[in-house]
Amino acid sequence: MPHLRTFAVIFCLGPSALPGCNAKELVALTTEAQAPTLRVEQALLGSSLSGGFDLAVKQGSEASGSTTVTLNDLGIRTQGGPVVLDSLPVEVSPTFPFDLAPGKSQTVRFELDDGKTIDAEAAGQLCGTGQKFEFFGAVSDSLSGDATPFASASFQVDCP
Repeated sequence: MPHLRTFAVIFCLGPSALPGCNAKELVALTTEAQAPTLRVEQALLGSSLSGGFDLAVKQGSEASGSTTVTLNDLGIRTQGGPVVLDSLPVEVSPTFPFDLAPGKSQTVRFELDDGKTIDAEAAGQLCGTGQKFEFFGAVSDSLSGDATPFASASFQVDCP
């Protein structure tokens, strides 16, 4: 029977994704945070952040309909670890919420608002430890009602 199992796997991976072959990527919302950068500038009244990342959001091609995507959470944490900042001053383009049809994608740019300051403790965590960090968050979609988490690749903070 090994040949029958091989056929079933090939059949389910085919482009039609027939019922019974519920590959999550074909029906669900997926995310990928790309090109993260972060710089901390020391100033008299605090420290400011600059940088950002791109978030690629895609609705599965076999989803049952269009969905509205909203941003739930956004922060910075040590690589896979504790949260350093759980609320970030960002400018987002395009803005949330936005709609996605099945099989469509949208890339959202998150740009940190460098006019806002962060406290000395957070600046010290970002600059004084030599650790790697990642942007993290979650988006929700109206079709499933679920939150889809995301995390960027880890990066070193630029602290001149």
